[in-house]
Amino acid sequence: MAPRTAVDIARGVMAGRIDVIIERWGNANKSTDFRWSIWRDGARVQMGGPHPTAEASEQDAIVYCRKSLGREPDRIERL
Repeated sequence: MAPRTAVDIARGVMAGRIDVIIERWGNANKSTDFRWSIWRDGARVQMGGPHPTAEASEQDAIVYCRKSLGREPDRIERL
């Protein structure tokens, strides 16, 4: 059997892990939107938004995780 790579090890540690990233987007008209992305096992699986606040974006992402992935995310990070 071939030796495991760092990527293989990371995938094993993150197996089933769901991460939500909330990003703040500055628009040309000086307004701000917040968009979310959901990552599972290190791969992006969905994006959503725009939302007027980080809180609204986060709540929408959590609802998506519950409905589509069957559980809440393991981690939420705001950038």
